[in-house]
Amino acid sequence: MRKELIAAALGVSTLVAGALPASAAMRCGPRADVLEMLSDKYDETRRGVGISGPTQVLEVFASVKGTWTVTVTDPNGRTCLVASGRSWEDLREMLPPDGEAA
Repeated sequence: MRKELIAAALGVSTLVAGALPASAAMRCGPRADVLEMLSDKYDETRRGVGISGPTQVLEVFASVKGTWTVTVTDPNGRTCLVASGRSWEDLREMLPPDGEAA
């Protein structure tokens, strides 16, 4: 299930990131500024990270209050908000061995 969730998140981020340039000005900023805002305003900390496409880093941030945010950062340090929501739950599920369905 975790692999499917990560694959879905990466797929969505690729689609959204491809559509971001036209409307990204207000949803993007320097990485340090975006992370400070997520921490100060929402008490969110990084919960996961992965590579999206050849040059982007996708990260998931969440708080104990249940808010969550997905970001994508480019090689120049520009971080864009991809998605956000509430009711986040951390899961600690064992992954199945390679080749077995989740």
